[in-house]
Amino acid sequence: MPTGNLTVCFATMVRDDDLFLRLWIAHYERLVPRDHLVILIDGLDQTVPDFAEGCQVIRMPRPPFGKDWSGQRWSMLSDLNALLLNRFDVVVMNDVDEILVVDPDREIGLLDAIGRAKEVGVISPFAVEL
Repeated sequence: MPTGNLTVCFATMVRDDDLFLRLWIAHYERLVPRDHLVILIDGLDQTVPDFAEGCQVIRMPRPPFGKDWSGQRWSMLSDLNALLLNRFDVVVMNDVDEILVVDPDREIGLLDAIGRAKEVGVISPFAVEL
């Protein structure tokens, strides 16, 4: 469901975390169709859970942990975002255990806030650990 003419994609990477993946899908599918949810499965030894049906799922081999593993991961996620930006106006990438919400005092929905922020470019939300 685009916000105005804006198409939004939510993307995440997950390994061994069905609990948070289920919550992540449930949260974002209220905002966009499931085919606008992109899930990168970290490792071919992982199975795609049934509850992810309808989402765009990519299974990737897990590289060995080593020097610059984190840098390589972020480079890959950046490349994925660039690819998705060829099909969507906005890509929101966050860890599977992170849920984006708008301050309720702002009286604006998340998609509207994303639409307003699009003009800024890349943004980083404020996070609170609960």
